[in-house]
Amino acid sequence: MPFYQNVFDNDFIGHLLLEDRQYVLDFKVPANKNKTIYAYAWAVPPYNTVGNTSLTINYSIDAGATWYSFNVTLTSGSAQTAAQVVADLNGDQNFASLFTAIAVQLGDQSYRLMIQANSTQRERFKFYISNTGAETVLRFNAMAGVAQLPAYFDRHTIANFQAHGPGGDNTYPDSLGTLVKLNQPTDNWYITNAGLSTTASADWQLLRGRSRAFMFQNIATDSGNSNRITSIIEYPAGAQAGDLAKKTEYVYSSGNTTTQPNYTFEIPYVLQASDLTTIPT
Repeated sequence: MPFYQNVFDNDFIGHLLLEDRQYVLDFKVPANKNKTIYAYAWAVPPYNTVGNTSLTINYSIDAGATWYSFNVTLTSGSAQTAAQVVADLNGDQNFASLFTAIAVQLGDQSYRLMIQANSTQRERFKFYISNTGAETVLRFNAMAGVAQLPAYFDRHTIANFQAHGPGGDNTYPDSLGTLVKLNQPTDNWYITNAGLSTTASADWQLLRGRSRAFMFQNIATDSGNSNRITSIIEYPAGAQAGDLAKKTEYVYSSGNTTTQPNYTFEIPYVLQASDLTTIPT
């Protein structure tokens, strides 16, 4: 149900382990176009920083095992140039000790803001920008991958990884600590920017009928004869109209008024839209 953002430059592929490990469901959040040691602000200047002057930068010097953060306060202005933001960033002591900001001229002749890590430990240094304050103007995360995943994948967020720490009392010992969970409606811009609807689906809908570990049943009864079951349509959670399902017919011989059928028949069945009108929300 939640939406997640991948702020790093490798695809996140999460695995949902079900009843049989040979039928693992994969869920992907595409990689960020920015890298772990440099990042472009994708918004075109000038920048309106009025009311959004605080830029939160998160960094790790041990490949994401532990994280630290600091804020840089930008000058408030309705039309700040990339060069002016560069001056603000490089003038901050915390920032300058770890990064260098540059105004880079791209092919469209506009100048874009870029942050470059000073560290030469490319395999161990990582950083990302929080989706708050000045980021809502600069948009470093505009090219970060976004996808909707089942809530199970909360375990792989940076926040959950940080809350317990590596080697400690970790609630999720398998956590990869690579995702940012988006908050709605605050972060809806990133969802729509990725071409997605902000209307969240239920976890079972995201399964899209791909696993028989979670099954739905539509049960029809004969109300005139003690509510005997006359048929059951069974299909995997998240299946849609047109998908293959199984229908079981229950046949009662003439004079049989019990709930025990005389015959049952299991047959292939194609799901109809009307079969999906009583599913949970």
